[in-house]
Amino acid sequence: MNRLRAERRARTMVRRYCVANKIDRLVTLTFRPPFCTDAKELIEHRKRFIRRLRHALDEKFPYVWVPELHKDGVKLHAHMGINRFVKKDQMAEVWGHGFVDLRLIRAKGAASEFGRSRQAARYLSKYVGKAFAQQSTFGCHRYEVWQGFQPRSERRTFPTAEAAGAWAAEMMGGVTPDYVWRSSEVEDWQGPPVAVAFWDEIA
Repeated sequence: MNRLRAERRARTMVRRYCVANKIDRLVTLTFRPPFCTDAKELIEHRKRFIRRLRHALDEKFPYVWVPELHKDGVKLHAHMGINRFVKKDQMAEVWGHGFVDLRLIRAKGAASEFGRSRQAARYLSKYVGKAFAQQSTFGCHRYEVWQGFQPRSERRTFPTAEAAGAWAAEMMGGVTPDYVWRSSEVEDWQGPPVAVAFWDEIA
């Protein structure tokens, strides 16, 4: 149960990070022979890659990095989410270890910037889940993000619950919540009135 709770929390954090930072591009980074089979080696490759990419772009940027074990149970590769255009040949040159796949999210229903970020969040959180399932063979974190871009909480005051709901929906790209929990629905609720809105695959 603890593993499931940790996995759920990690996937939620990745989804929120993606949406908050408008991450809408997915990158897959693989290794040519002799491949990479050591998690510590993968960590070092990640550090050098991010450092070199920042230097090439001349700026810091938010990213999500998720390692994945190949279906053979031996070789490692990585997935990455970013929020800016980078030429594929430039990305491949910076990586320098093998094949690079880079694509802008264009899935059905993801035409808007917010929609693309939600879709990227789903993809990357799925890979995080796979990393937890492969925990017996992993020797590194299931995901990494650049800490300087963590989503921030925001405290606001509104005259009505409707106004608060309208503002929250606007902040979520104009998408209304999939579910709203209200304390008024709980018999003998003892605290102040509470409402919590949930967006599918985000909250």
